This record gives sequence, structure tokens and C-alpha cells, in this order.
Amino acid sequence: MKTRKQVWQASLGIRIILVLTLGIAYVSSTLAPGFLFGDGAYWSGVASDRASNLVGYLYYLEAPWQWPPFRLDQLSLPEGTSVIYSDSIPLVSLVAKAANSFYPNDFNFLGFWIGACYLLNGIAFVLLLDRLGVSDPLISLLGALLAMLTPVLLQRWYHAGLNAHFLILLSLALYFAIATSDSSRRILTLQVALMVIALFIHPYIMAIVFSIFFATVLKAAWIGKLSWQSAAPWVMFGGMGVVLIALATGFIEPGMSPEAAGFSHFSTNLLSFIQSLQSGLRPSAWELAERAALEQNTWVFFGQSYPDATGGQYEGAAYLGAGVMMLAVIIMLLLRRDALRQVARQWPLVLVTLALLLFALSSLIYAGNHLLVQFELPAWTRPLTNSFRASGRFSWLFVYVLLVFVVVNTARRFQANTAAAMLMVAVTLQWIDTAALRQVIWLSSNLPEHAGLDASFWQETLKEAEMLYLAPSYACGDSGLRSPKIQLHVLAAHLGPIPINSAYVARDKKDCEAEIKHLQQFGLESGVVYAFFDDFRARPALVEFVQAQGANCQPFRRGVMCRHD
Repeated sequence: MKTRKQVWQASLGIRIILVLTLGIAYVSSTLAPGFLFGDGAYWSGVASDRASNLVGYLYYLEAPWQWPPFRLDQLSLPEGTSVIYSDSIPLVSLVAKAANSFYPNDFNFLGFWIGACYLLNGIAFVLLLDRLGVSDPLISLLGALLAMLTPVLLQRWYHAGLNAHFLILLSLALYFAIATSDSSRRILTLQVALMVIALFIHPYIMAIVFSIFFATVLKAAWIGKLSWQSAAPWVMFGGMGVVLIALATGFIEPGMSPEAAGFSHFSTNLLSFIQSLQSGLRPSAWELAERAALEQNTWVFFGQSYPDATGGQYEGAAYLGAGVMMLAVIIMLLLRRDALRQVARQWPLVLVTLALLLFALSSLIYAGNHLLVQFELPAWTRPLTNSFRASGRFSWLFVYVLLVFVVVNTARRFQANTAAAMLMVAVTLQWIDTAALRQVIWLSSNLPEHAGLDASFWQETLKEAEMLYLAPSYACGDSGLRSPKIQLHVLAAHLGPIPINSAYVARDKKDCEAEIKHLQQFGLESGVVYAFFDDFRARPALVEFVQAQGANCQPFRRGVMCRHD
């Protein structure tokens, strides 16, 4: 006879297998096979953030082992850069590099990673529900589908590291587990480990996980699982531990400022929780999807982020989806005073969630295009607000806490069949609501994004090249020429990779004047191919240099190519 624990483990295993099976079908219907396996049309013309991820990864595979472990000395010469700043998911890149001898060197893991994030979001939600006593297989499956259909996850599909929302759900599972665990130390240690994992995937995910860890320490002390005297050391242990690991592994480099402007620009709009131009319930979403298909350009769809009062509030898009909103209205009408009791019982998580929500709204709080509140933050907050300038991303915790709240209360307040029926309606609504978004994701994962350079010309030109020199480099040139420069980065990464002075990375420390001085001092060097994009014409020193090269140069579609013969 099976013990209660063995039955529970088998039941949880069955629930995970059900979600895994359904999740694979869901991912296969959302992302094109070529995208998932890294060799489809999308990757032949990858651009923007995903190109930066791929380039950093390919250079890292061939980089020597060194410390800090994520350095890329052959990318963005002479300063160099890091896998961290190319957002190439450092942890996954590190594992791929260690296993490099077992698969082709140019294998592209990014599509597989994004598909895995969708699956893991569903699995993590099942584990979270289990911690809260919800073990019904059908309710678990439907809840997992809502987690996989969360708009804030789907809207980030083009930013690989920020797809790791499953870490937020796993951290929430540990928060709720502290109440019933025999060892609070084990739970808190697991959360610290989760923070380190999150750090090596994306700092914004790590910051959210750290906030949940802080709430877990507060809850453990409040319910007597931990003494108040030991709470502060735990927070310091977790926080300082992550900071020290970040310093040791190169997340903060000499000369690289962690600060950048844009805190209020990349905020969350209050109406974004209930409104979205990408909602499948709006005719305008299907009009945009149709236009994207006709123009073979999905940015006409993704570029529409309503409401957006600043031009950057797409970063804080926090649409809940029709299914979750329906459940939220029903549950709140039913709970009334009991909702306040639940909030009181979970005050540490509520406190942290509201703090992150306020941070996401920033110091300029908009509802649509209406500025509701404006205030000045004290100067001492500037390092934080500039380091995490895309503050709108912190609204994700509120979205997932609300999702947990409505699913768990649906399961607890109604008979199993009624709860399952309600969740089935919610999933149906959420499926319809995200249909246009998923259709455009499928289309996008089938399309190349850029078409600016003659790839065959550059493949032939770079065949024997020992280095590629862009002037001006990506960080120093005209924003209108970023796409063809990125295309050249990708070609250089696949053809060697070839050392290059340019890169599309976050927190760039490129010395733009040194580029010109280098050319003036050394001229055309043997083995180096020089790509002078059209923006060089705005710099007299570069114009003079190119004119002096004469027959060593020839035009290409977006500029002039030179090399020493």
C-alpha cells in the first residue's frame, strides 16, 4: 500500500506530465519549428535584441576560459564586452560552452530556450498551486494554461532572458512553502540559490526574486519559523551574497557605469492592466495582425503598445487578459471582507508587491495619456532608478500574484466541477484574447527581420579576414543604420567568429573618438576588412580617411568597404 506521501508525489508527477504534454503542443502551435531548433528563416535575418543575444553567445563559445568567466575580448574591440551585456543568458551560455564539444559549434539554443520558458511557466505554476493545497489535476492543468497564456510573458517573446518568468513563480512557491516547511533555513537557502540562478539569467528577474525572498524572510519571522533577530542577517546574507557574486563574475566592470536614464519613460501605465491594443477581443488587433502579415513586418503589431503616454511604456505593459479579469471580478465580489483577511495573512508579499508596483509606475503616474501624479524622488534613489531604468517590468509580480489569488480562490470557493468550469471559461477567454498576439508571434518566428546587406558579398569578403572594423561602430553611429550593422555582427559571429570592434550591447563603454584616432594612426591594416557605413559621411575625419584610400575601397549598399591589398 502506498503511503500518503507516495500518493502525493505520484499525483504531482501526473500533473506535471499532463502540463508538459499539453505545453509541448501549445509551444508547437505558437513558435515555428525552425525558430525552436535555431535554423529557420527567422535566424537567417535575426535583428535587434535577439541578434545581440546570438552574437554574444557565438563569440562566447570560442572565447578562452578566463576570469571573469563571461568576458568577450574579441567583441567590441579594443574595450571588449561581456555575455552579460549582450543578454545572452549567461548561465545557459556557460553550460553550452562547457558542453561545446558534444554539439555543432554554431548550434543556436535561443529558440529552444524561449519554448522551454513557456513550458516551465506552466510547470512552476502547478508546483505553486500544490504548495497552496490545490491538487486537482484538471484545475492544475487549467491554471497552468493561464500561466502560459499570460500576456506579460508572450509580449516579451523577443527578449530571451526576460522570458524566465518561471523563476518568479518558483520563488512564490517557496514563499508559500515557508508556512508548512519543517526547515525555514532550507527554504530560504533555496531562495538564495534561485536568486543566483536568476542573476545569471537576467538582473531584472533576479531583482523580483530577491523581493520575494525578502517577503519570505518577513513571513518566516512573523509566523515564528524564524526569530526577528535572525531576519536581518538572512536578508544581508542573501543580498550581499548576490552582490559579491555579481562583482566577482563581472556583472559590474571597471569603467562600465550601471546607470542609464529612462526610469519614468519605461514605466507602467495604470490602464495597461485592463487595456491592450494587442487584445484579440479588439478588431484593431486583428487589423494590425493582418497588416503585419501583408507587409511581412511584425513590428507594426509589436510596436503598438496601448496605452503608452511616454513612448516607452511598452516595457511596462501589464495586461492581465480577459480570462484573469473575469475571475478577478467574480472572486472579489464573492470575497468582500475575506479578501482583506487574506491580504492581512499575506502582508509581507502584499507589501513587496505594492512596493514593486509603485516602482513600476515611477514618479510620473499615467492613466492612459493623463498624468495623475508627479513627484520628485530623492537623489539617493538615483543609482537604483537608473540601474533598473525599465521600471515597468516590476509590474509582473503584481500580475502573477493576482493570477495565483484568483485561481486558488476559485479552487477553494467552489465545488471541483464548478471551479473547473469557471477556469475553463477563463482559459477560453484568455485563449481568444491572446490569439492575435500568438498569431503574430508565429508569423514573426517564421520571418527574417532585416534585409539591408548583401549577405553573399560579405561572406565572400570576410572569408579570409582576420578582423572586421566598422566605422562608425554600432555605439558611435547613426541609429538609422543599426539594422545593417547588426546583420554584419551576425555574419562575423557565424564566420569564425571574426574579431570585431563593434557590438550591440547594454551599457556600452565604447570610446568613439579612439576609433577615428586608431584609423588615422594605423591606416588600413593587413588582414582587416573595414566597413564604413553611410553615417561616416557626417564625420570629416572619416571622409578624409576614406578618400585617401582610393582603389583600396569599393561601395556596398549602405556604405564603403575598404581593405589593404
